[in-house]
Amino acid sequence: MHYTLFITHKCNLNCGYCYLIKKPATMSISTARQIIDFMFSHNTSDPQREISFSGGEPLLEFEVLQEIVSMIENHPAYHSKNVTISLTTNGTIFSYEIAAFLKKHSVQFSVSCDGPPYVHDLFRRFPDGSGSSHIVETTIKQAMETFSSIKVHAVYHPETIRALPAVVDYLCSLGFGTISVNPDFTAPWTLKEAHILPEVYGKIAETYIDSSLRREHYVIDFLHNKMHIILGGGYTESQKCRAGRGKLAFDPLGNIYTCEKMIGNLPAEDHCIGSVRQGIQTEHVNPSRIPEYMSQTECLFCSIKDYCMHWCTCANYLSSGYSNRTGPFLCYHEQAAIQTALNTLQTLRKAEGGSFPVHLRSYLPS
Repeated sequence: MHYTLFITHKCNLNCGYCYLIKKPATMSISTARQIIDFMFSHNTSDPQREISFSGGEPLLEFEVLQEIVSMIENHPAYHSKNVTISLTTNGTIFSYEIAAFLKKHSVQFSVSCDGPPYVHDLFRRFPDGSGSSHIVETTIKQAMETFSSIKVHAVYHPETIRALPAVVDYLCSLGFGTISVNPDFTAPWTLKEAHILPEVYGKIAETYIDSSLRREHYVIDFLHNKMHIILGGGYTESQKCRAGRGKLAFDPLGNIYTCEKMIGNLPAEDHCIGSVRQGIQTEHVNPSRIPEYMSQTECLFCSIKDYCMHWCTCANYLSSGYSNRTGPFLCYHEQAAIQTALNTLQTLRKAEGGSFPVHLRSYLPS
């Protein structure tokens, strides 16, 4: 079970594509204690707990974060084997004190970075309009000294889509082994950008193939995940969207949402499914839906539907306004990603003399 805690809605950046409405709200310790009790008592059939801190910028409230981590570890139901804790930061607030605390408590560290300065600073700016890339790069270098591995999240937009191969190269050069790249689904995508996706993804795949053949393996999530799914024969039910069932998110006031992407989207009442004080209101678990007969009729006979994320609640909502309706750009993205993954697998298999590379064989069905 995956839980995301937004410990604050405050942020020191003013990113151009941010979907969150900035508010002064910060999670109180009493609310945090209620959330922790809820997490350990909810869905007891699944002993695993993945707990993520997000925001806003969670490190603006480092003392609150420290207190919450302590409460988690001291909870009677806590067991280190069953609980993983992670944090995602915009990379502008960091210190060796923060690093030491996160390492001591095994908090997995992820940073948001959209690429080299000319890309990152296009959207990830401070309120005065200045870019944040110089601070973020310093944070990344400090974090690399502390943690054995850190993850990076990059967002791409119609204005930066052509730079995506350079973004991946830049992030690789900084030493990242796992790179997550995701489109801004709320952006004004057009057919012009959709039609260049195969070319852009193909260039990223060329770099990935090159490194794989040199046995320098790293993970680009959209490509790696699609290869995994293709080798496994398609998405299983457990791999599909589990918003409201396999994952929940909490805002600073203790309100509950089906997915962290739904926090901050207005109207809030359409996405809130309860609170830690009142519990989950099951009648609200699937908000913003349209009648089933209008939802995904074009997907029914699609030849790649088993490998497609047309079922993702938050991606659907952000791209179409409905949780059960796939937006046009998501469809183009999935087609391009699946075809790129298939081409990559075929190229690697041919280069390996007809067998799959060792690092991919574990994904083959038994």
